[in-house]
Amino acid sequence: MKKALLLNPEAAFQRGSNGETPLHIAARKGNVDALSYLIRKGANKNADDNSDRTPLHVAATGNYPEIVRELLLLLDHGADINAQNVHGCTALLESARFGYEESCAMLLSRGANTEVALCESEENVTPLLLAARTGKHGIIKQLLDHGANIEAKTTFGWTALHEAAEHGHEESCVLLLSRGMHVDSRSTEGHTPLFLAAGRGFLKSVKSLVEHGADVNKRCDDIRLTPLLQAALYGHDEVFSFLLDHGGDIHTTDINGGSILWHVVGRSGPGFLNITRTLLDRGARMDSCSAARTCVYHNALGYGPREIVEFLSQRGGDSSCSLGDGAMG
Repeated sequence: MKKALLLNPEAAFQRGSNGETPLHIAARKGNVDALSYLIRKGANKNADDNSDRTPLHVAATGNYPEIVRELLLLLDHGADINAQNVHGCTALLESARFGYEESCAMLLSRGANTEVALCESEENVTPLLLAARTGKHGIIKQLLDHGANIEAKTTFGWTALHEAAEHGHEESCVLLLSRGMHVDSRSTEGHTPLFLAAGRGFLKSVKSLVEHGADVNKRCDDIRLTPLLQAALYGHDEVFSFLLDHGGDIHTTDINGGSILWHVVGRSGPGFLNITRTLLDRGARMDSCSAARTCVYHNALGYGPREIVEFLSQRGGDSSCSLGDGAMG
């Protein structure tokens, strides 16, 4: 590349169809010699392509040994460390997205703004939220050590702990909790991190959250689901048993009066039979009903798999049970 530029010096200022300059290309290829040459020749360090990406953005997304040298070279010659592309992404956000710890460390040491948010999809995601979403434990630590706002939220009210819990990053959950993050923070929909982890079946994350004081019986959305009920609805039998052993209310109902047992007997898939067995062994009532006044056994007959219907029959299920007088719970 450098040889071609020597033959045609004006090429240093030309652009491709996507708006890239030779400086972008040198940054993308990890060619520090060409980068240095172009800078000496006066190439614009903050030139943006058709997506408003500067050479610094491009360098931050690279995965090669010279990346930190490239970034330093650009910054030492006046590159804007907080320049944003069309999605609001900075070089720090790019490095956090791809998990490049050395690049993040260098950018943070040069004063990169930790609170510039990615506006892609209107989520308003900061570098900390992005690192938590992707489970980049080392980058989370770096960001917090450089003053990143631990309580930053997306447009939907998700904190870094919500992101880590939803994606099963238990180590990240523990780090965030050790730094004082509120364990039961609610999203705009009312979801807590424990509710999200329970719904996804991430047992390790669930354990960490409960050990740090998460409320296993907190009502978490507009139909009053709890983490225990959420785990049951998705057939996560191990998570369900753990929550039950740690104070989960077996008699909880949703806003329509549907008990946990009423819900699970009408569902097919792994885990539901085990949850049904656990519920009955722990004292759940077979005569519990929903707001529609259908009892547990009728719900199983109408929607449940054969194995659950047969199991309920063995445990005293009665197809003639009253539809009008059942207990709501």
